Amino acid sequence: MNMNMNISEVGKEAAEELAKLTGLDPSTLVSISKKDENEWKVVVEMVERHGIPDSSDILGIYEILTDNEGKLLSFCRSGMRRRMDMVGGEDE
Repeated sequence: MNMNMNISEVGKEAAEELAKLTGLDPSTLVSISKKDENEWKVVVEMVERHGIPDSSDILGIYEILTDNEGKLLSFCRSGMRRRMDMVGGEDE
């Protein structure tokens, strides 16, 4: 791994590693931020259950901490939603 991963590499690596660990499919990269000099925080939505139509998929929201080399340090599911449900917005 490259010690100086850029933000897109960090997001891609985190989602791929989480997919390997959980067996879930990545859906959406929600956010990436530098936590400190040695860690990145990545939030990604993973498909917990595929639905028909796709808008009824159940998505898990996962918070991931990685080191500068893209190695997972920890992860946790912080929430779930149906794909069709709106999240965020001006009122939240």
